Amino acid sequence: MSTQHEPVPHPEYLQSTASIPTLIGRALKRQCPVCGYHPIWNGWMTLVDSCPNCGYVFRREGGYFLGGYALNLVVAEFIAMFVLVALLVWTAWEWWEIELVVLPLAIGLPILFFPFSRGLWMALDLTFTPRNQR
Repeated sequence: MSTQHEPVPHPEYLQSTASIPTLIGRALKRQCPVCGYHPIWNGWMTLVDSCPNCGYVFRREGGYFLGGYALNLVVAEFIAMFVLVALLVWTAWEWWEIELVVLPLAIGLPILFFPFSRGLWMALDLTFTPRNQR
């Protein structure tokens, strides 16, 4: 029988009233969305389980970050497609030259944007989830 216990949320987490710009700023700085503690990442791709400062649990349930994955893919690929269309319209480049620019973007941007999309997803969750349901 396992005796592991889940971290008890700090009262600041339950009462967090950070503004939307503050939450977005914390997400873009890769900080805890509740208290702003840094670092909450082990490397580029690995998020710690909970904030060491306020106890905010980042992975509350299975599938919690599916929306973050979707956000990541949509934003990253939208940027790549914007660059593709801009190059097609405003340059006289050959198709293969455009592919040399756009394909690395389409592959690299989701990896580059990954931690920011998770942070933005947590910020959206804190913005729209009522405090009594956290």
